[in-house]
Parts: sequence; C-alpha cells; structure tokens
Amino acid sequence: MVSLGTCTISELEEQVGCLRQEVAAAHGQRKQQLAEVASLREEERRRDAQDHEASLAGLQAEAQRLRGIAQKAHRQEVEAVREKVSSGVKHGEIGQLKYSVR
Repeated sequence: MVSLGTCTISELEEQVGCLRQEVAAAHGQRKQQLAEVASLREEERRRDAQDHEASLAGLQAEAQRLRGIAQKAHRQEVEAVREKVSSGVKHGEIGQLKYSVR
C-alpha cells in the first residue's frame, strides 16, 4: 500500500474503485452461495417429502394387507361358529353349545 503522503487523489480514487469492485464481487459471490444453499435446502425438502410419502404408502399397504388377513380370519371363525350352531341344532345340543362358544 502506498503511503498517504505520496498518493495523489487520482491514485486514491483508483484504489477506492478497486475496493468497490472487490466488495461488489464478494457480494455477488455471497448472493450466489445463498442461492445455492436455498436450492439445496429445497431439494432436501422435496426428497424428505418423497421419502415420507413412500413410507406412508408402504404403511398403508401393510395395513390393508393385515386388514385383509384379519377379515379372512373373522369370516372363517364366523363360518366355524355357524357350522357348530347348525350341527348343534340338528343334534339338539343348543344348550351345551352356548358354553363352548365365547
């Protein structure tokens, strides 16, 4: 850096101009970095939302599968009880049947 005693006004103005350019360049770089960070955050948010949706869809499919299994088991139990009742009616065992069915 040149000492102030030997600098002319034009030299100082030139230094100020250079410093302004450096500040403008640094400001532009900062804006670009902030835009990149915002873009990365948005991408991460979208990816998280997609992961969440995929997980939710998997859980819903599993719940539907388990519901189907439970409904099938329930139908089989109802049919078994109907067969017992029907068989008991044919053989006159209705009084005994009520104690064996829960």
